[in-house]
Amino acid sequence: MGRVESIFGYWPEFADGRILALSWQHADQLLLTIDYIDAEQRKRARISLLFSGISNLNLTGLMSENVLDSLEISGEGPVTVHLEACVGLCGSFNCARVEVIEVTQNSVCSQAASPHET
Repeated sequence: MGRVESIFGYWPEFADGRILALSWQHADQLLLTIDYIDAEQRKRARISLLFSGISNLNLTGLMSENVLDSLEISGEGPVTVHLEACVGLCGSFNCARVEVIEVTQNSVCSQAASPHET
């Protein structure tokens, strides 16, 4: 998870993170891709997390647009994952392992220039 922390300086809660993709990789693996922006630091990244050894899966509310309020990952063997939604997908599951498989840092658009005083 160090690749995510190297961009933001911390492990985010993914507040307001857009879920770009959710897919089964194998019978017990779930791939979750999130577009996360830290507006204060003006940093943005696309982060893909692979959850292996899935059990107790309880996800609901999948919509065409899914925005997280938070993503909590806690514990060790089994790991508990809880998705709290602003909009769309929410729920929880357990897994044996969590792996960051891809992190792509993107630019954040600059704020509009303030008008010059005349």
